[in-house]
Amino acid sequence: MSDQKKLVVHEDWVVVILGGLIITLALAGVLLTAPAFSWKTSAELTTNVLSAANLQLVGIQFLFVLIISALGALLTGKSVVANLKTFPIVYILTIVALVLAGNAQIKALNLEAVIFSLG
Repeated sequence: MSDQKKLVVHEDWVVVILGGLIITLALAGVLLTAPAFSWKTSAELTTNVLSAANLQLVGIQFLFVLIISALGALLTGKSVVANLKTFPIVYILTIVALVLAGNAQIKALNLEAVIFSLG
């Protein structure tokens, strides 16, 4: 049997470490362009939100956040494999909520992505 212990950091400190990493990356010039989610008509939805360029930004953001999430799981001693399996589902649901909340009529009602995420 191995007597090696896993490195486990308290969740509060993991947030501080990962936040510091993200800030350091931003200061080093690693900046991600935010995807667009605002739209009024189905034509705008297709050309702005669901365009190849915007979906590429969503994909890049997904990979960045997936890596940060996996590091968080590793540092807290949780299963990285389980994290890699479940995170894409949560991310897709979040993107769907952001697209719905990006509609001008939904914005006029002051509804935000958080409301759609609760459903």
